[in-house]
Amino acid sequence: MELEPSKVVDFHYEYKNVDDKPAKLVYAIEIPYRGSVAELSHQIVTARMDPIMQFLKADRELLGVLQKFVERENQAFYDDRDEMLLEKFRSNGTPNVDTLALDVEKLYREEHLEFAERIGPTDEEIFAQSYHQLVHSSLLPEILNKEREYARTIASLSTQMTQQINTMNTLHQEEIEAKLKLLDISITPENINHMLAKQYGMQNMIRKQCESELESTRGHQKHEYRHWVTQHVDESFLGQSTESPTQIGNRWSMISAQTPSMEESFTIHLGSQLKHMHNIRILSARVADLCSPLYGEGSFGGPNVALGLYSSSLCGIVVLTPSGTISPDRELRRNANLSTEFHFEQIDRQIERIQEDLRNLQHPAGQAGADISG
Repeated sequence: MELEPSKVVDFHYEYKNVDDKPAKLVYAIEIPYRGSVAELSHQIVTARMDPIMQFLKADRELLGVLQKFVERENQAFYDDRDEMLLEKFRSNGTPNVDTLALDVEKLYREEHLEFAERIGPTDEEIFAQSYHQLVHSSLLPEILNKEREYARTIASLSTQMTQQINTMNTLHQEEIEAKLKLLDISITPENINHMLAKQYGMQNMIRKQCESELESTRGHQKHEYRHWVTQHVDESFLGQSTESPTQIGNRWSMISAQTPSMEESFTIHLGSQLKHMHNIRILSARVADLCSPLYGEGSFGGPNVALGLYSSSLCGIVVLTPSGTISPDRELRRNANLSTEFHFEQIDRQIERIQEDLRNLQHPAGQAGADISG
């Protein structure tokens, strides 16, 4: 029983293009439309308008018109559907109550399964359990090799994009310098400003395309990697007790080959009644080398981090920065972006969250006043 068929309606929109000339587009939309109208607005601008219009926030102007169109067409669709169902009900005479009850039961069950709170482990919990089991098995080298392959792909793509942007910037700089030599001869300041604006728009467009391609590649890698991990853990494997080829307690020995110039190890005991012992090792080394995603066998990454994830034995690095700043080390941030983050958010998003929390802590009174006045 199909209660809600759909239809396709053309959306007509008139606007002014980049050169301030009137333009018109037609976009087919399936009605009833149940998705995000804001996302649809962005898709229309991307697919049917000049790429520069994305940077002029054309989707914001389109959003209001599109919102009214979707609401109007959806309402008209539902009105026609209801009228058709009523007419069908009148023409059929006495309805089949049993059939209607079965249809309602089926629809209720499908909707309940879709929107009800999920019972059982989430996808994140399944991945965490699977990953923890695999890294403590003989598959640890295979996991690390797979992560390195992913990192090499991202690093190569990032390098190519950086070179592409640098080459374009160099060409633009040479073009501007050549035009400046002809200033007040055959070139006017307006020509220079127009060229600069055009170059700026092109640079932004290329940079956005590069960032989008990187983000898409990272998303594909993360999905493929997580699927690969969970696929290698079946019920029989989860029930077995496997020993790690490298115990967590010996992780620090993996970086001893780096022979840092300064190093100190000691043990501290914390707690007033129940003492907890912690082994601390302080060494002098380049953080960027220790945190490179293209790690070698003796780096701080790789087995050291893998064995401690999803356990009570985490390890990390504290990076000291000048007082009053919340900007991370550039080289450390660049290294982190040379690979896909499979277990957390990318470092840029993590830093954004930290900056938001710090701003909220620094201005709590102003926010409270704004809430009260609102």
